Parts: sequence; C-alpha cells; structure tokens
Amino acid sequence: MKTEKFKTLFKYALKSNLKASDGADEGNFPFYTSSSIISKKTDKAQYYDESLIFGNGGTANVHYCNEPFATTSHCFVAVPRTKAINPKYVYYYLFGNIHLLERGFKGAGLKNISPKFIENLDIPILPIETQNKIVAVLDKASSIVSKRNEAILLYERFLTSIFYEFFGDPVINSKQWLKKPLSDFGEIITGNTPPRKISEYYNEEFIEWIKTDNIQNDKIHPTQASEYLSKSGAEKGRVVDSNALLVACIAGSLSSIGRVSLTNRKVAFNQQINAIQPNTEVSPIFLYYLIKYSSLYIQSHATKGMKKIITKGEFQKIMFICPPYDLQLKFENIANQIALTNNKLAESQIEISLLFNSLVQKVYNGELNFNIDIELDALINEIDLQKKENDLSKISTDFAYLQRLIDKLNSQEFNERELYDKAKHAVFQLLKNDVRIVQEYDENSKSIKLAMK
Repeated sequence: MKTEKFKTLFKYALKSNLKASDGADEGNFPFYTSSSIISKKTDKAQYYDESLIFGNGGTANVHYCNEPFATTSHCFVAVPRTKAINPKYVYYYLFGNIHLLERGFKGAGLKNISPKFIENLDIPILPIETQNKIVAVLDKASSIVSKRNEAILLYERFLTSIFYEFFGDPVINSKQWLKKPLSDFGEIITGNTPPRKISEYYNEEFIEWIKTDNIQNDKIHPTQASEYLSKSGAEKGRVVDSNALLVACIAGSLSSIGRVSLTNRKVAFNQQINAIQPNTEVSPIFLYYLIKYSSLYIQSHATKGMKKIITKGEFQKIMFICPPYDLQLKFENIANQIALTNNKLAESQIEISLLFNSLVQKVYNGELNFNIDIELDALINEIDLQKKENDLSKISTDFAYLQRLIDKLNSQEFNERELYDKAKHAVFQLLKNDVRIVQEYDENSKSIKLAMK
C-alpha cells in the first residue's frame, strides 16, 4: 500500500500557552490536555479547523476534533494540508496503531514525544472515497467505545460529588474539619535506587520497582513496572504493602507533582516518590481521594526551580483535613461499590476495545470488504430457523457485521422474507445471550429500535 509521511499531509498549528488549570468542568468547547481522557471544557476556543491533537507527555494518545477547541501547552495540533486526506481516517489509523506513537516517547521519568517524530510517521494512502467509507464504518464502532468511556467517567464524577458532599472542599476546608500534618496520617517513606553498579539487584523479577510514570491520573493503582528488583535488591530498596499511597514529589513539570496512586500489591519505589503507609484510623481510599483532589495545593509546596521538588520534610508537614474515621469509612464503602461497577464497565470496555482494534486492523490491512452486505447476507443465509442456537460468532465478534445487521433490521432492508426471518432469528438469539445488542425506545420514530450497547 502506498504511504506518505505525516508531514506531507498535515502541518502544525501554533502551540498553545495554556496550563491544565485553565480548563474548567463546564464550557462550550472541549479543552485537551496531554491525557487520553477529555474531561475539561472551556468557553475560549483557540483552534477552529478540523484537527488531530497529540498529547506530548506521559503516555501516547491522539484525538480528533471537528469543532472549536483549546489545548494546553502539552499538545501538538495538526491540521490537514490537502483535501485528498480525511483527517479522521488518519486519526483512526494512529489510534488503532498506538504503538507507532509509543515508540516516540523518550526520556527519564515523564516521557515525551517530539513533533518531528510524528512528522516522520508513514501513513497508508487510499482514495478519498475509500477513506470516507472506512471512517463511516469505524465511526459506528467507535460510538460504542465512547459510550462506555462516558459511563465510566460519569461514575467518577459522581464519586467526586460524593466526596465534596461528605467533606466539602478539602483545600479551603469549607466544613471546618480539624487539620493535621500528613505525618499524622501514617508513616512517610521516601523511595530510593539500589546501587546500579551491582547488577544482581536488578536481575530477578522479585518485586516491581515503581517510578513516577507508573503513577497516572486516570488510574487508581500503579501501572505495572517495567523494571524489577531482585530479593537482595529489595532489601536495599524501599518497599510498601498494599493500601499505601505513592505520591510523585520530584518531577520535571509542576503538573506532575502530587500525582497519587494506591497500591494493590507489595512494591518497591524510587526516590522521586514519597509513600504513605496509613495508620489504622485512616481510610486509604479516603486518603487517596483527599490527595487527588488537593493536587494544586500540594504543588504549591514544591520548589520553584527547573526541577520541581517536595522534600520528605516538607511533604510530611503539609496540613490536610482529618474528618472522623467513621465518615471516612462511609465514603470508602460508597467508593468501593462504585469501583465494582466501574470494574465491570472497564472489563466490558476492554472487550469492546479489542473488537474495535481488530476491526481497525482489518480495515488498514485491506481485509475488510466494504460491500459487507453480500458477506452478511451469506452468513445470515446459513442460519437454521429450526435451531434455537446457531453459531453466530462470525457476526457477534465483528462490529461491521453486527452494526449492519442492526441497521438492516431497523430499516427493514430485506428483499427476501426468508432472509428477514433468519436475521430476526439471529437477533433474538443475540438478545437472549446478551451479546452487545439491546432494544431501545427511539424518540424520533416513536418505536422500539435495536442498538449496540
């Protein structure tokens, strides 16, 4: 397949000078940060063209936007040079092959990608008509993934509102709780790096060695470490058990200071992290969210130099609200219930994302025939109306087939009665087995319609 360099298809817009704190919870336009999650808004747009947005720090991500928007200074905005390219086609290609962007993230601690690396990526080129067909197919599949992401985000916002309802604003202490230094909440431990010159400290996968890039805003637990310590290395390192808090206290950028994760396993960690092993009268879940919602307050205690630092001595003196333990536990119970629901949603999202990524690979590897009606009709034709259970795996595991089946039944696009009956038979089986199809009331047609879930 013919390819073109990204730089021949797109050019960069002027870079923003906004900070993440310039975003708001409400606004008319999306506000992009370096995160893969779009959770902020603004009323002041900076960009108006159809664009691709790349986060340049942390983990690889790419966004597509065709409405006015703004970004932080940690984003690159690319606009198309030619109408021979559909920007969303390129977005789906990079989103489905995110490893291409991951290769460009370099550096110690918080990794970054350069605009030149992106410029030199090879993009497969197809006729614009084919690009548009690809986008139409992937749009339908993507909407299912987006709905699941929105549901997860909704639960997270609900938990935030519960926290503020219980405890008020933790920084201004709107409920006038007793305040205590962080050292009163638990033991403060600063991580370290066992001597590198002794290679056997790092040879065995005995225990994970967590660094600040394993502490991510959108994940409650630390991600899996890329480096491990041996048993002898762990004896020289700093180790905490489950339910400890790991807080980034040394970073190149101020926005990285105060990032927090809650351990769900025994780990070692490096000197850029201060850990808190909570006392028995402190809820680890409460403390996690207290620190998470106080990030700007924590950042205000960092040094003002090029490298942002909060020393252990300064960290343990920071004053935090300390509500009664029984109220902390009440919040913890609610948070755990929401976590269970979110975990189920996340598992479903992983399955849907895998199907979506599989579809993306088929599209860009030329394995998807865009005259899918012919293929779908052939699969439907194989259905035996006398059987209660038919093998529908080829339909149920393929977004394109499943969505087209729904569209055809909703609009009754069948020329043969037998084919229509077999399609209905298939959908009844999928509904019974709870396979990504639901019945919903459509306000426009005032009728029940099939939809992907």
